[in-house]
Amino acid sequence: MPDWSKEIRERLAGLRIEPAREASVVEEIAQHLDDRYAELLGRGASPEEARASALEELDRPAIAAALKHALPRPGAPGVPPGDRGGHFLSGIGRDFRYGFRRLRLEPGFAAVAILSLALGVGANTAIFQLLDAVRLRSLPVAEPEKLYNVRIVPTDEGRSGSFSGRWPQLTSAIWERLLSEQKAF
Repeated sequence: MPDWSKEIRERLAGLRIEPAREASVVEEIAQHLDDRYAELLGRGASPEEARASALEELDRPAIAAALKHALPRPGAPGVPPGDRGGHFLSGIGRDFRYGFRRLRLEPGFAAVAILSLALGVGANTAIFQLLDAVRLRSLPVAEPEKLYNVRIVPTDEGRSGSFSGRWPQLTSAIWERLLSEQKAF
């Protein structure tokens, strides 16, 4: 197989490609020319004819135009220009602008993302309001620290009244008896 790298580098000289990228492009085009050369030899062409035909493909203007558009311009940064370090909020601003541009380019994805966020925020808000009303707010009583919870606890003497559940409610009759006999209430 012929060495194509010299011919390829001559044709890429006007494109001003950075060296690392040029090496990968040369390798890729050389692989293509090797495949084309082997194909032409397989069809019965002589080695000189196959080499000339493969080099003709390299001279086509469409290949140079495609390479010019596909390769990045020299010095083109991978990160958008601007403040690359420094202030934290400027980075957040750049991220939001980039995010809005991407969402504008893909409206279906944007709709799904916005709907998901809205449902998530709404569900979290509803759950927090329920938790706040049930558990976090203090009782609407003047002195909630003086409230007591009265339960019926089984003793050795037995129990009386209606007992269903783990901590059964006091019946009116039991409550009246507690009020009359206990001094703490």
